[in-house]
Amino acid sequence: MGSHPRSRTHRSLGDFVSAWEAAFQATNAAENACRAASVVLIGRERRRALVRAATHAANRTRIQTLLADPRELPALPPAYGRAGDLTTPEDGRTLVSNTENALVPVFADAAAASSGTERSWAVDQAIDCAVTGIRWGGRSMAFPQSLPDGDVPTQSQDQ
Repeated sequence: MGSHPRSRTHRSLGDFVSAWEAAFQATNAAENACRAASVVLIGRERRRALVRAATHAANRTRIQTLLADPRELPALPPAYGRAGDLTTPEDGRTLVSNTENALVPVFADAAAASSGTERSWAVDQAIDCAVTGIRWGGRSMAFPQSLPDGDVPTQSQDQ
């Protein structure tokens, strides 16, 4: 995902590390939540939830490469939901959509604290999570008109 955070100029190394540590924790919780949801989902929805769990696991691994010292990674919080809390497929769908929506601001914060490749990847992940949340029946997430530095065109600028 690019160079080591200490070899790049970021708004603040502390902000960068904090934002990506939060993303690390959130992707772990999201993986666990999607696995928990898969217990009550069936067929295609179950497979989709497991694919999302694998995506979150891969994202967490990628985030580990950004952090200065993997031994200093924060303790992992509990998942967004547990299988025992879920009894119906609707519970599973709701958990996945809420989990995906919860990741949007986490990746937006990571994008705001980053630059270059890391920033682009974080923006892509925020968008992916927002779209996935909608596909699972969640609400649409609002996005800012532009990101800091104005380096990402807004919809009105594209027209």
